This record gives sequence, structure tokens and C-alpha cells, in this order.
Amino acid sequence: HAAPSKLRHVLDSRGSPLHEAIVCERMGANEIAALLRADDALEEEQGSDTATATPSNRVALSQDVDGFTPLHLLIRRRFQSNILQSDSGDLLPILDMLVRSCPEAVIIPDRGEYEEPPIVYAIKANIYAPSLGAEDDFLVERQIYEMVACMLRYC
Repeated sequence: HAAPSKLRHVLDSRGSPLHEAIVCERMGANEIAALLRADDALEEEQGSDTATATPSNRVALSQDVDGFTPLHLLIRRRFQSNILQSDSGDLLPILDMLVRSCPEAVIIPDRGEYEEPPIVYAIKANIYAPSLGAEDDFLVERQIYEMVACMLRYC
């Protein structure tokens, strides 16, 4: 509650506080939910002014210097080898919260060569996932399916 207006402030090299929370492994669903609730409150507060109540103000749509939204970063985080090999049970609920908060984020392209939106990033996630062995291939494929299904649920 210290400075809710700073939630949507994007630093050139780092993104928003939500970007930082997504990439920080110590942050879980409760912290992400608090940031998204603050963003919802900002949206309600600005709702009466049609000039500022556009969806582009939502923190889930903000992009860092590489054009990554928090959703891009969450998908990338999901397929890091240390996360794949551990229990990452709270990442799917975070994905659900992000998409439910701002379904438009699913189709925001990054600023890379191929301009991939998060849903494409998720579909291609097996390319980014390290090879952990044949027994883990099913796990990766199942997680990709769950992520894509979650994103399509709100679109």
C-alpha cells in the first residue's frame, strides 16, 4: 500500500514491480496476487476517467526493454532447469491469476525477431526447456498443455 501508483511504473532495464516479482524465485502466488489486486484497485480508481481507463494501462500488459510482459517471463521461469526439477506447484495458479486479470496479455508480442506472444511462447516452450531425459518429456508436455489451456480459458 506504500505507493500503488508505482505499480505501473516501468524502469527501462527492469520492467515493472510485477516483472521483478515474476522473475524472483522467492515470490509466490500470494505476492503476485497482492500486486494484481493493487492493479485492479488502480483500474477501478481510474475507471471514471475514460481517457485513462484503457486496457493498455494494466501492469500485466507492460513490457520490459525486451518487450516481455510478466506472462512471457513466467513462462520462461517455468522452464528453467532448477524449476523443472523442483516442485513448482504455485506457478500455474500465478499464470491463471495473470491471464484472468488481463486476458489481452496472452496476445502481446515481445520485441524479439519473431515477435512471439506468450501463448506462442508457451506452445514452443519445449524448445526452451532443458533436456532432462526421456522420463521427463511427458512432464514438460503436460505442463505446456496446462499453460496453453489456462490461457485459452480466458480468451
